[in-house]
Amino acid sequence: MSKTIATPSSTPSIYASQEVQKSTTFFTDKQISELLFSEHKECFDSCEVVIKLRAIRGLDTPEAWALRDEHIVTDTVLVLLSLDGLDTLKAWDLRDQYVDQYPGSVLQSLMGLDSERAWDLRDTYGRRDLDCLLISLVGLDTPKAWALRDEYKEFRTDLVIKSLVGLDSDRAWALRD
Repeated sequence: MSKTIATPSSTPSIYASQEVQKSTTFFTDKQISELLFSEHKECFDSCEVVIKLRAIRGLDTPEAWALRDEHIVTDTVLVLLSLDGLDTLKAWDLRDQYVDQYPGSVLQSLMGLDSERAWDLRDTYGRRDLDCLLISLVGLDTPKAWALRDEYKEFRTDLVIKSLVGLDSDRAWALRD
C-alpha cells in the first residue's frame, strides 16, 4: 500500500513517479528535492521560488547553489533558510555575509548544527530573536541545547517543544509529556 503525498495541483506529475508511488514512508524535503532535480527538472523549473528554495533545504549540490546564487538578492531570507543543517564553508560564508541584516533567518539555518561556530552565532545573536534561537535547536540533543530549553521552557513552551523534532531521547519524551 502506498501513501499519498499531498501536492499542488499544478505539479502532479512530479509525484507520479514509480519511486514515490511504491513508497510506504514519508519523504523528506531532501528526498523530494533530489527527485525534482533528477527526474522532473522541467516541472521544478516552473515552481514558485518559495517552493524551489524550500525543496533545496540542506542540499550542497551545484544545482542547489546555482539556485541560491540566482535568488540571494531578491529572496535573501528564503535562501538563508535553505541552508538548514549545512556546515560547509560556502554556507558559512553566506551566513556571515547576512547575519547582521537577517539574524533570525541565519539562526534558523543552524538547525541540527552543533559546531563551535554555530554556538558562537547562537550566543551572539540568539537573545535578539529568541524564537529563532529556539528553532535553531531542532535536532540537537546536547547539553548546550538542553540548557537553553530548560532556561526558556516555562515561558516559551511551544517553541521548546517544537525544538524536539527528531529527538527520541528519554529527556525529550519527558518534556513532551
